[in-house]
Amino acid sequence: MPDLEDLVANRAADAVVALATLREVGMTKRAIAYRVKGGLWTRPHREVYVIGHLVTDPVRTSARAGLMAAPPGAAASHLLAAHLHRLEGLPTLRTPEVTVPATQCRRRISGLVIHRSTTLEVVQRRGLAVTPVVRTIADLAGVVSFRELLCAADSALHKRLLTAAELSMFSRPGGSRPAGPPPSSAGSSSWPMA
Repeated sequence: MPDLEDLVANRAADAVVALATLREVGMTKRAIAYRVKGGLWTRPHREVYVIGHLVTDPVRTSARAGLMAAPPGAAASHLLAAHLHRLEGLPTLRTPEVTVPATQCRRRISGLVIHRSTTLEVVQRRGLAVTPVVRTIADLAGVVSFRELLCAADSALHKRLLTAAELSMFSRPGGSRPAGPPPSSAGSSSWPMA
């Protein structure tokens, strides 16, 4: 019979495991607290744990943990999405950002920036829900420098993740956003909030 550590490792995705999963395999509160206190695991968000020695890609681990903590329908966005799309010339990821449907609850989640949108398109990138590249570039306009934005757009073009036609949408009136309804002055998203 496999030991508890093996059961947990087998259930972890990108080194991330939910509290409910830990309880399913028989992990006690005391055993969890022991691993967190000893630095073997971290708790980036409520009821979400990262198993330190299993982390192979810190960005994916951060994304998986953030999406696990976020409301249903969330997608990695902004700088987190840019790193998942492997765009170049961007600053190091500090706090993961996700975008959720505007109808989702408005609770805060420690260690996570949550944006809301009425028009949330999602793609899968290596098994994670992420905003599409064109949306990611638009979102980046509000969180990185102009030079970093240009580097990211150039990277997307060279990797064929973005077409020149999609990029040309940014030169239309309204500047850094694709065609669509004008942005709302309320809310934290840099994408249309019709």
